[in-house]
Amino acid sequence: MATGTIPDSPFAFSTGIVLTSTFMTLLSIGIAARQRTINGFILMAQVYAIPLVLPLFGFLQLWHTDLFMFLPTEGTLRLLVSPGDGLSTGSVLFSVCLLSLWNIAAYVWAYRSYTRHVLMRIGEGGAVNGEI
Repeated sequence: MATGTIPDSPFAFSTGIVLTSTFMTLLSIGIAARQRTINGFILMAQVYAIPLVLPLFGFLQLWHTDLFMFLPTEGTLRLLVSPGDGLSTGSVLFSVCLLSLWNIAAYVWAYRSYTRHVLMRIGEGGAVNGEI
């Protein structure tokens, strides 16, 4: 797909954008809930993002392994780039299911992180003698 053109499969492209955006947002919420400073968030976001970069090596034909198929970035790359290259319906469904599963996992992790690291801290120093 050339820049500025309509994708050959707008549904797959849009689905890839939405699922990847929600995954990255949920991942960021989970990371932010565990950090006390912006610098800590920025550092840890990079740590969590490193494994997500690995499928780019296969995309750039530098290094490939079948393990990349289970990372969300592989599903994203397939949905954003490959529809113009004749991506099969099965591959689109696999990518959507893969990203959906990663979104569910990221939601559960972000919810637990927020509950444990933000909501539980509210009571630690906010109230004196039961007053708010």
